[in-house]
Amino acid sequence: MAIKHAFTSPKADGADTTLVRPANWNATYALFPPADIDSITASAPPTISAAQKSQDSTLTGWTTAIAAGDILAFNVDSCATITRVTISIRVTKT
Repeated sequence: MAIKHAFTSPKADGADTTLVRPANWNATYALFPPADIDSITASAPPTISAAQKSQDSTLTGWTTAIAAGDILAFNVDSCATITRVTISIRVTKT
């Protein structure tokens, strides 16, 4: 069964006045651990800007296909005060 990302929504443990960009990575089990080269977000990572949460259903430039056994990993590229970010991803069966 193949699935695709349809929606992403980062939520933080508090507001941050800076730009928060959690990076999403996808790699096969054989290529674990994922790294920057495995980014699926192109130039449009999930972003929280001067807020505590955000949503995106456009996912411009994203590689949205996920295969069975793929490993999704997340890395916060930058922030000032947030210590924890939860990423919600809605997927659809294709």
